[in-house]
Amino acid sequence: MTRRPRYRSKPEVISSILKSTQSYTGATTAQIQYETYVSYKKLKDYLTLLIQHKQIEFEREEKMFRITESGINALHVFDEMDKLLALQLTEHSLK
Repeated sequence: MTRRPRYRSKPEVISSILKSTQSYTGATTAQIQYETYVSYKKLKDYLTLLIQHKQIEFEREEKMFRITESGINALHVFDEMDKLLALQLTEHSLK
């Protein structure tokens, strides 16, 4: 029996894209797609959105995407939200 993939929310996908662009050298489209398991069409939409909101930047000469300071801050917010939700779910399951 094959297992159905879990649906990921937009914040989860955005967080995984931001994480994949964190390295010093940045990441190419192919690297991001491989790390995040997002289709090319959807990835282009997300990358455009993240560039418009100045979360990542694209270096044309190197063809690399890099996270910006604003993107790093957003990633910290996503991580804190995950921690709070996990804590809340844990507390709820203990009741």
